[in-house]
Amino acid sequence: MSNRIIKLCEDLYPKVLVSDCTIDNISISDNIVQFSFNSRGIWVKKKENEEYCRVHDAFLKLYNCDIENVDIFYESVKEISGEIVIIKKYCDLEDVILKVNNGEWRLTIIQEYWCDIGELFICSIRDKEKSHTCYIRIDSKEKKYEYCE
Repeated sequence: MSNRIIKLCEDLYPKVLVSDCTIDNISISDNIVQFSFNSRGIWVKKKENEEYCRVHDAFLKLYNCDIENVDIFYESVKEISGEIVIIKKYCDLEDVILKVNNGEWRLTIIQEYWCDIGELFICSIRDKEKSHTCYIRIDSKEKKYEYCE
């Protein structure tokens, strides 16, 4: 068994990025939302002048979240009477957690935006049939990353 160094760090953005990273599990406990990333992990810049590299066994924890006001919606494109229409579909957080955790949806973060009051993730949701653009907005007070080097 190899030695693993677990690194726990507070907000290091932009030294730590989750863009182009796939979430394979979401959990909520005591107003903490935890995203667990798949085996490809997350991006970390270990030194100022280095490029980003992938680190594994990665988690992002958002603390003091306003769970009741998490906004999640995805866009679906349909043709109606010869016109292309974008339909916005709102999702319940528990439904998204269930679909991601059971593998029905593959959730990959495309872009991330951070501010003092929370986060906005622009994601791709893939199911068996197609891919959708998804938006997740979570109000939180603090975030921490955990990963193996």
